[in-house]
Amino acid sequence: MEVRCSQLPNRFGDGPKTHPSISGFININVCSSSRQWSRQMSPMIEMEFLADNEEWKYFENWWQAGKIYSFQSDEDWEKKREEMRIDNKPHRRSYPKKMGSAISSSYHGRIYDYLSSRIKIYCTNYVYLYEDSTTYKKLFDLHQKEKINIIGFDGRDIPITERSLRKAVCDPGFIFGHELVICSMLIGYHPWEDQLVTNRIHKTEEEGKLVYTFK
Repeated sequence: MEVRCSQLPNRFGDGPKTHPSISGFININVCSSSRQWSRQMSPMIEMEFLADNEEWKYFENWWQAGKIYSFQSDEDWEKKREEMRIDNKPHRRSYPKKMGSAISSSYHGRIYDYLSSRIKIYCTNYVYLYEDSTTYKKLFDLHQKEKINIIGFDGRDIPITERSLRKAVCDPGFIFGHELVICSMLIGYHPWEDQLVTNRIHKTEEEGKLVYTFK
């Protein structure tokens, strides 16, 4: 059945606070604040897993902990990563927003820029961790019977088609959050694995480390 994606209103911003609604579609809220069973698809909900033989509690913490900020030394990065790993609370950022944005991400000793990290780290590992979960299987079964609208704070109302998703995952101007990853999973198309996308990631070596950039 058809899949759509919509953004939840910012609880602290201006504008309407009502949930998006599409005629004929069932809203499936995949945020941690949801009261639905589907909240388990949120990377902010505790889900213990192993990464590099280390125990983690939240996928979001693991993702954020890999990001590198301009003011960090290697020691600072290692310390912050360990803090995020053992933290009993999920965090959308490693540091307050006022301290700036990440300049890259580290994964298996390699450095990735903004888009290559989205493609090679976030999307790939989200699917790896969630596609065999009971919650996703329930969501997939529902998708076979009903039209569903995946909603979340990072949701985007774009056509859920291969062309549209491929364009979206390559767009640095917009977030490609877990909402769109879930939509991609449901239609059986992973744009981050498409050669039209992966062929745009270039590998170089700088100071003894492999560096991946999206062009």
